[in-house]
Amino acid sequence: MQLRGHGVGLAVALPAYARRRRPELFAGRVGDAAVRTGVVWPAAVGAVVGAVWPYWALGGSWGIDHPARWNTDGYLLTSLGAFWALVGSAAVRTLERARPARLPRRIPLALGWLGSGSLFTWSAWKLLLTVFAAPAAPADALVPENLAVAGVLHCAAVLAGAGMARRLVRSRPAVA
Repeated sequence: MQLRGHGVGLAVALPAYARRRRPELFAGRVGDAAVRTGVVWPAAVGAVVGAVWPYWALGGSWGIDHPARWNTDGYLLTSLGAFWALVGSAAVRTLERARPARLPRRIPLALGWLGSGSLFTWSAWKLLLTVFAAPAAPADALVPENLAVAGVLHCAAVLAGAGMARRLVRSRPAVA
């Protein structure tokens, strides 16, 4: 229980800390962005990852080698990861496209931070598990996903999370 509370505390504290440390990033509205560069690859990759995870959570079998290993916790965690991947991708895309205009920047910025952090941290430890522990194949640590598919998916999610965070840090309103 202590770790869950710690995770929730960090999820709430990070946007609050970022707002105190870099208030200019949170100032203004979405339509006030000075520069838009077009396609945001981290948001696109995050959306693809966010599309695969709900497919698995809803019982899809592509990329799953051991479906009997799925349990309620696995479905819930995969659904939660998918939710944050999609929310973070949409938030970064919203900041980039400046639509809907006049939305306060703090909303998509905070959601983008939470989504990018979820993508990066969740997939970073899952990637380590996939690369190092899963090939050893201990009976109690067998993952349900196909190792190749899981490895590619988690690499993509780590890169997307890091790219989205970088994008959020570099997004600045024209008027601070």
